[in-house]
Amino acid sequence: PPERRRLTGLAGAALLAVPVLGQVSGLATFDVTDTKGHQGDRILFSKWNSFSRIGVYERQHGDWSLSPAYTGPLPDTRFMDIDSAASTPILSVAPDLSNAQYLRYELTAIGYHLLEPRGGFSALVIGPGGGRDLVSALVFGARQVDGVEINPIIADEVMGDRFLSYSGGIYRRPNVHVTVDDGRSFVNRSANRYDIIQASLVDTWAATAAGAYTLTENTLYTVEAFTDYYDHLSDDGMLTITRWVFDGLRLVSLAQEACVRRGCDAARQLAIIRHGKVATFLFKKTPFTPDELARLRQVTEQLQFQVLYMPGQPTPGPSPSKNSESEPDDNARVAGMLADYGRLITTPDRDRFYAEYGQDVRPTTDDRPFFFHTTKLRDQFQVAFGRTMLFGNGLSALLTLMGISGGLVLLFVLVPLAVSGGGTATRWFPTLAYFACLGAGFMLIEVAVLQRFVLLLGHPVYSLTVTLFSLLLGTGIGAALSRRIETSRLVRTATVAMVVIAALALLWVTLVTPVLAWAMPFSRPVRILIAVATLVPVGCLLGIPMPAGLRLLATRAPQMLPWAWGINGALSVVGATAAIFIAMNWGFSHTLQVAAVSYLIGSGALITAEQS
Repeated sequence: PPERRRLTGLAGAALLAVPVLGQVSGLATFDVTDTKGHQGDRILFSKWNSFSRIGVYERQHGDWSLSPAYTGPLPDTRFMDIDSAASTPILSVAPDLSNAQYLRYELTAIGYHLLEPRGGFSALVIGPGGGRDLVSALVFGARQVDGVEINPIIADEVMGDRFLSYSGGIYRRPNVHVTVDDGRSFVNRSANRYDIIQASLVDTWAATAAGAYTLTENTLYTVEAFTDYYDHLSDDGMLTITRWVFDGLRLVSLAQEACVRRGCDAARQLAIIRHGKVATFLFKKTPFTPDELARLRQVTEQLQFQVLYMPGQPTPGPSPSKNSESEPDDNARVAGMLADYGRLITTPDRDRFYAEYGQDVRPTTDDRPFFFHTTKLRDQFQVAFGRTMLFGNGLSALLTLMGISGGLVLLFVLVPLAVSGGGTATRWFPTLAYFACLGAGFMLIEVAVLQRFVLLLGHPVYSLTVTLFSLLLGTGIGAALSRRIETSRLVRTATVAMVVIAALALLWVTLVTPVLAWAMPFSRPVRILIAVATLVPVGCLLGIPMPAGLRLLATRAPQMLPWAWGINGALSVVGATAAIFIAMNWGFSHTLQVAAVSYLIGSGALITAEQS
């Protein structure tokens, strides 16, 4: 009745107004008071945005890579973290940097020792967080320091406001300029060239809480990213990246592949220095000079660090065998990998090294950007469901979801249809195959397309919202237009649309890559408009087959409609998980190829269903 509809609408509007007003006014009825690792810590600042929670605590932040040779005082710090997982210190910095000289003893800053004699160098810091790397550059005499911080809460509200005075105004110094953006996107669009580009442990462990760290894409660590960094270095510039020893071997393969693409020799341009579980990779644009190598050896010895690789110097000997137990043991993993760095850099046959090595350390690319996924395909089932699943891993979550989804489809869709005959025993299989292919194919395309636009739009949140909005808007338009198609032409129109979708999926990378490269220099609003203009027409095509199939089914076998909706939704879930599994192991281009096959099979199933 109209009265009930009005009451329902008013109740829905009231329920929607409560969170909207709370968001606009800034009032919160509840908040997180204790988080993992911070029970009892005094919270000085906390705030959420669409992709993270930033917390600052009255607690000293430790140092993972400070030289044991340093015995002086340390400045006061505040402990800041993202999602209670990825932490960064906020240093209480004196105006003259006098209390920050301990950074000369930091492994993360070892590259600056080679630049200091030059004086007046330029630096880019990716992921400055609490500002420690910005201070390091200034301590060693940087003329200009640019920073690119992905989280606006950190840049604007923590470092630019609440802790501006405490941090010595590091984000607001005249020779420091911090931009809120994705690091890779910023570098790609920048016209500047730097004497040093630094990234220290730039990632988030937040996905570990859901057991999904290996499923995390990271376009900072791909071959294309390394070539971007290389191209944005000055003629004698240097890229310095600090990572954990046990996941850093892949950085070597990235540098090697970047050198192959730029026609240089990684063995002469790489140096790797380690302290504890952390290693810093120095990748020069030109080969290290004898004076630079001598200086690097001197500093390494003075600071009591260990050389894992340096041109012209023997690498560490064979280390204890890698831990064979299923339970994680970081110390054993670190000990087992020390000699592997030098072996990979000096091997004459990298493909053979990759094939024989126990983990997948092949260079990741923009097409397969899963830097932290190092489990080979043959070992994935064992890793997913071995004892390591007790400690949380993304493979167990992914494969379990795939298994559950497939099992539910079999149990609640296919088996009942097989038993009941679906009302039309001779027709149900090709009919449901059509709707199943639509569900799987759509999700395969959506996941792959979303990833390709991360680099253009500068942040996964923008990529997610803009891509979904554009595809769903286009799908709605396509569905609306399909209502104007005459029933006699539905089969032909849907078949043509699916063949065109399959062709677009196969040619997507070739067609879209030049568009993305052309659009990269524009401002973000313009890039968003370009993304929408690119994706809405694709969505229109994607929106035609489903309503066309439903119209046909409604006129010829209406009792099959609920089953069609069910199999389409079920295969959408399977398709989403399959898309990630395929991309992790073979790349998003292969995901699109599987999507193309899915749509071609669907078009064949539609024709078969109509003929039967």
